[in-house]
Amino acid sequence: MTTTAESDGTHAGDPRRRKDAVKVEIAYIDECPNRMAAGDRTRVALDALGLLDTPVAFRLIRSPREAAALRFAGSPTLLLDGLDVFPTDEQAIALACRLYATDAGYAGLPTQGQIEDAIRARLR
Repeated sequence: MTTTAESDGTHAGDPRRRKDAVKVEIAYIDECPNRMAAGDRTRVALDALGLLDTPVAFRLIRSPREAAALRFAGSPTLLLDGLDVFPTDEQAIALACRLYATDAGYAGLPTQGQIEDAIRARLR
């Protein structure tokens, strides 16, 4: 199968071809030590995917009610158009720190590569 490049150098399936704007948020609790790093990694991932003009917003989760409405699995949570890009089968709703499985073990935020892969998968 041959892929033809568009005049802007992109191909079908390339996230930069998505015409509609995507809303990117880092949902967090006030005590989260990883919220800024999650935002920084998300910004780098968006830039690497050619989504240079897509802002990263931060959304403070203040109550169990807000957490339940969002299906908030812990802080930080990366949302793309309101959906968790790292969903789990048994997603607990928690006003707590979140752990992510990485190649180096569990960590307080996903790796740069995991974030890029998750965004790319959601934009297909």
